[in-house]
Amino acid sequence: MSRLVVVSNRLDLPPGNHAPGGLAVSLAAILRATGGLWFGWSGDVVAGAQGLQRRTVGNIDYATVDLTPAEYRDYYHGFSNSVLWPLCHGLPSATASGAAHYLAYQKMNERYAGLLFPLLERSDLLWVHDFHLLPLGNHLRAAGCRHRIGFFLHVPFPPLQQQVEGKALLRALLAYDLIGFQTAEDLLAFQAAARWQWGASAIADDGSLHAEGRSVATGVFPVGIDVDAVSAAALRMAPAEVAPWWPRGRDVPRLIGADRLDATKGLPLRLEAYKYFLATQPCNAGLPDYLQLVTPSRNDLPAHQSLRESIQVATIAVNRLHTATNANEGAENLALRCAFTAVEHTTLMGLLATADVGLITPLKDGMNLLAKEFVAAQPAANPGVLVLSAYAGAARELEAALLVDPRDVHEVARAIATALNMPLSERQQRQLTLLAALKRNERSAWQERFLERLLDCRAYGEARKRATEGPY
Repeated sequence: MSRLVVVSNRLDLPPGNHAPGGLAVSLAAILRATGGLWFGWSGDVVAGAQGLQRRTVGNIDYATVDLTPAEYRDYYHGFSNSVLWPLCHGLPSATASGAAHYLAYQKMNERYAGLLFPLLERSDLLWVHDFHLLPLGNHLRAAGCRHRIGFFLHVPFPPLQQQVEGKALLRALLAYDLIGFQTAEDLLAFQAAARWQWGASAIADDGSLHAEGRSVATGVFPVGIDVDAVSAAALRMAPAEVAPWWPRGRDVPRLIGADRLDATKGLPLRLEAYKYFLATQPCNAGLPDYLQLVTPSRNDLPAHQSLRESIQVATIAVNRLHTATNANEGAENLALRCAFTAVEHTTLMGLLATADVGLITPLKDGMNLLAKEFVAAQPAANPGVLVLSAYAGAARELEAALLVDPRDVHEVARAIATALNMPLSERQQRQLTLLAALKRNERSAWQERFLERLLDCRAYGEARKRATEGPY
C-alpha cells in the first residue's frame, strides 16, 4: 500500500499554527486520516542554509525546511508572491521578476527536491501543492525520482504566455503524472497555454497533455471541506465565547468577513460597498453589526502595508458616515469594526455560525474555502445568507448564494440589503441547496478523486516514462 507524501509551502505544525490557512487545515485533516509524510517550509527564516527538521506526531511524519533571508526575499517574496501570485489573480506584478528572483525560485525548488528525495520509499505516492512548487517535480525527476507525482494548483492558472519564464515553467510541469485544477476555467487556461507552447495537437480529446515525449493527465477537482466537522466545530463554541466579538448583541443583524491581508480579497471595494449600503439601502432590522477580520500576511511587503492603511481609512469613513448624526461614538455603536488579527479556526467557525450574512467578495480566487465553511456553520433552523463573488471558484458550486461582481459596489450593496431582508423560508431553501452542493464535493471526495486518478494514470501508462530514459 502506498504511503502518501504531501508537499506544500506551509504546514499546520503541531501544537498548531495560531491560524493556519484553509489549505493547511485541509491537508492536515487528510494526513491525520491516511498517515504519511508532510514536507515543506517550517515558516521560519534563519541565517545560513539549514537541513531538515524531523518529528512524528501521531501518524504524520513532519519534515520541514527553514528559509535563509535571501531565499525568503527572492524565492518567497520576490518570485512566488510578487510575480506568480499577482499573475494568477489578474493583478499587476509588484516587481519585475528579474533573473535573480527566478533563479532563486528554481534553486529553492531544487534544494527542496534534494532534501525530499532521500526520504522517499519505493511505493510512495507524491502530492505537490500550489504555485510555490511548480517546478518541484522536474527537480525531483532530475534527482532520480520515478514515483508517481501529482500536482494540484489551488489558485487560478496564470497566463504564462505573458511571463518571460512562462515557457520554462510549462516545460517543468511535464514532470508530473497528473495536474489538477479547481475549476473548468482553470483547466481551459492551462490548455490555452499548452497550445501556445506546443501547438493545438498537444491537447488530446480527453484533455491530457502530450508534448516532448511526455503524457500528462489533467482534471478538475474542486476542493471541499468536511461539512460535519465544520458544523460540529461551530456548535462547540459557547455563546459566551463569541459574544465579545458582537458587542451589540442579537438585537441587530450581524455581517462577517474574514480574509487575509491581500489585494486579491477586494477589501477596500467591499467596505466602499458597505458604506454605499448604509447611505442608500433600507434594512428592516436596523443597522447591522459588521465584523471584518483581517489576518495579517506578508507584513514586510510595502504593498501590504499600503493596503492595511487603505482598509483603515475606509473603516473610518464608514463609521463617520454612521456617527455624523449620532453623539454616541462608542465601539458598541460602530457600523463597522475591522480587526487586524489572526483568529483560531474553531473560534472563526463559531463566529460564522452566529453571523446573518457572510461577505466573501474576492476579486479572484481559486476556490475560497471560507465560503463553504460559512454555509456549513449555519444553523438549519435560522440560516444566514452568503454574498459571494462570482469570481471565486466556490461560486461554480454555490450557485444558490447571492453572486455579485466584487468591483461593482452598487451591486454588492444591493446584495447586502437583499440578504438582510430575505424571508426565513427563502433562506432555508437556499441553505438546503448549498449544503447539497457541499456534500457532493466534500474534502474526502476531493482527495479520493485526485489520488485514484493519479494511480490510474500510472497504471495505464498515460503519464509514465521508462527509468532508463533519464530526467524529464
